[in-house]
Amino acid sequence: MMASVSGMRSDTSAPSPGLLAVFEESYPHLVRFIARRTGSRQDAHDLAHDVWLRLADRPAQQEPVLHARAYIWTVAENLVFDHLRRHQRTAERFGTADPLAPAALWHDVARQHEHRQALQCVCEVIDGLAPRSRDIFLAHRLDG
Repeated sequence: MMASVSGMRSDTSAPSPGLLAVFEESYPHLVRFIARRTGSRQDAHDLAHDVWLRLADRPAQQEPVLHARAYIWTVAENLVFDHLRRHQRTAERFGTADPLAPAALWHDVARQHEHRQALQCVCEVIDGLAPRSRDIFLAHRLDG
């Protein structure tokens, strides 16, 4: 059965074995790279699989890749951009944006005014502390 399947595939469409070998060697690093960009380990594994599919579909008759690792990372970066762009469009289209995201907080003028008032109250309370207490409080909260 395997012989008939592999016999159907011509030698000109076989993927470059060097690219797939480099992909396998650097898979954990590639997943971490993608996860840092997407913020999701599951999406990283899915996108790494898509990278492998792109590499496997690359015909061998194309000119060889001189820097396989850089090529693989570029393919991954492009897939991440497409994924994030698609995710952003979906969020905009269906209103699934995070309501606690910083950009979402400042769209409402009334909410912005409430935040300014709260910040002003906090500043007044801090200014009302004794100088030594204020210094200790600020050192603790700002400098850790």
